[in-house]
Amino acid sequence: MAEQEDHGLTSESLFTFFRELWEHGLDPFWVCENTPAGWVIVAANPAAQRVDPRQKKGARLVHLVAHFPEPDCLIAGYERLLSERRTVTFEQRPVIDDLPRLFETMLVPIMDAAGNITHAWGMSRDRTKYLNAYNELQAINERMDEIIQAKTKELEVANQKLSELSLTDALTGIANRRHMDKYLADEVRKLSRHSGSLAFILMDIDHFKRYNDSLGHLAGDEALRRVAAVLNASVPRSSDLIARYGGEEFAIILPDSAVQAAVHVVSRAMDTLSDAAIPHPDSPTSKYLTLSAGISVKSASDIVQLEDFILEADRALYLSKQAGRNRYTIAD
Repeated sequence: MAEQEDHGLTSESLFTFFRELWEHGLDPFWVCENTPAGWVIVAANPAAQRVDPRQKKGARLVHLVAHFPEPDCLIAGYERLLSERRTVTFEQRPVIDDLPRLFETMLVPIMDAAGNITHAWGMSRDRTKYLNAYNELQAINERMDEIIQAKTKELEVANQKLSELSLTDALTGIANRRHMDKYLADEVRKLSRHSGSLAFILMDIDHFKRYNDSLGHLAGDEALRRVAAVLNASVPRSSDLIARYGGEEFAIILPDSAVQAAVHVVSRAMDTLSDAAIPHPDSPTSKYLTLSAGISVKSASDIVQLEDFILEADRALYLSKQAGRNRYTIAD
């Protein structure tokens, strides 16, 4: 008795405290009885009934949770209580008034003198605000993922366009020198595996400086575009590459091709340009634009230095010019 007086706690004061907590507490409290037919509510405080008015004396737990999205979760909590014979905590996610809710629930076992769990005291704390915050964060993350994916796609497209631009001649729209150098190196490496041959052609518009001087640079740019289109139309395969080598010079790479194939492409290009009849008012060779070409064909395995391979075609082109232009020469 003296000890109770020292602490200021009596059975009556404790009863009053728990009664006030039960009646006025903000968190739901309830007591369930463990019956052969399952758990049955024997008492629920006002806070519990505000959450779900069906939580009244005599209500069966299995009926109360039937409308939960995950009804087995709450039932499993009571099964844990029975098997572990100790206080357990878990989450439950009911839908109340068509809105998802989140509660953190605690069950405390109540035992008889024989140690049998006859009742369970339950308490829940509403964590819905955290669920809402989590859902909002999830929605933001999903939206951010969509934005990131869209921006990544845009960046990939932009990088692809940039890559294409970096490998394309801006004036003619065909491959540029950088693209040609890479493609030539790749093809030599690939063809070397089975000793395939490679044809490299250099072509030059005859007397192009005179053409620019007489008709102007705008006309010269247009002439370069038309010649590029002629060359593009002259190659038979998608694996063949037409490139602007520099100035008025063009290069053609014909993978896995012999001399005859290279001669056919050059002859076709020259004939097509002749048929186009693009006037050249100051050419000592012809009244129209013409082309000179140098052809180099080698087994890829014999190409040691790409520069030497290109130089052979360049020398053959020089011989064509020396011989009067508007013709092709095959390198020895």
